[in-house]
Amino acid sequence: MRRVTSPSRLSPHDWASALLAGPAVEPPPPYTGAIHDEFAWHVVKYLADDAVLRSEHAVEPGDRLPGALFTFDFVIEAPVTDASGAVTGMRRVAFEIGGARGLREHERQLRRDASALASGATDAIYRLRGSDLLDHMEDVLYLVAQWDP
Repeated sequence: MRRVTSPSRLSPHDWASALLAGPAVEPPPPYTGAIHDEFAWHVVKYLADDAVLRSEHAVEPGDRLPGALFTFDFVIEAPVTDASGAVTGMRRVAFEIGGARGLREHERQLRRDASALASGATDAIYRLRGSDLLDHMEDVLYLVAQWDP
């Protein structure tokens, strides 16, 4: 995000580019549901400029995850830097919006998450209930920021 010092000292072009600066969102909204739109609208306000928010992100089968194809509702990719500021890697945090409808679905989701984490496709997965996002969006994002800065 670009810091705007004073609107009176900026040209209209600089002011417009400062308003448009921010993290990349791929693909742009609208998303599959209203709660997905709401989540993306809120989370993008707190992301660093070099982070990327991806929607319906597909995890392709590979050597460590043979024969599986998963899609996450959202994945945030952010560069990891060392003490000198050099980028040393990428951190991927996945978000699934909505909940399991039954015990069998919940068990399937746990196996799916374990496979995705074990393969290195993502570094963390958060499953967020729609009711929590609707009623406590800022609290949920605060807790995620504390666990995964």
